[in-house]
Amino acid sequence: MPRRKRRNSEKSWLTILREIGKEKGEAAAWLYATALRGPDDYDAPWYVKAVFTGPLRGCKDFVSAVADVSAYHWCAKRPDNVRKAFRFLMKNRHTDHYLKHLIAAWEVLEPKVAKVLTRVLDVKRRSRALRLDDISSEYMLEVAGWLRKTNVLPEENKDE
Repeated sequence: MPRRKRRNSEKSWLTILREIGKEKGEAAAWLYATALRGPDDYDAPWYVKAVFTGPLRGCKDFVSAVADVSAYHWCAKRPDNVRKAFRFLMKNRHTDHYLKHLIAAWEVLEPKVAKVLTRVLDVKRRSRALRLDDISSEYMLEVAGWLRKTNVLPEENKDE
């Protein structure tokens, strides 16, 4: 009987990194790795890391002190934390660099998520308002879709 493939939500960050490296090479793996760190220098509340970095970190294999996919799932059940995370990105002028790393990683993994985050960065640069309910719902929907998949990379981009 064939073994069931693990979903992305069940994979560790190292497994995800290896899959990216094998299929897309070192440059793509580096884009992913740079997004794992989170916005440490910006006094970001815990829910910012949980919402944005958590899904990229996958499930814990050995480190219990970092926000991973379980922290993301906890926040997903509390939409106010997701909205607060987006509000933090919008109001903090130092988060553009962090957003760029997230966008680059999601371009490799799931371009639909990257598009949502790119809109956030674009709106922020133009000093416009953003409907946090809409953008946070769209982000959560796209991330949830990627977490359910068994392939780290989008099927159409795997062989590039």
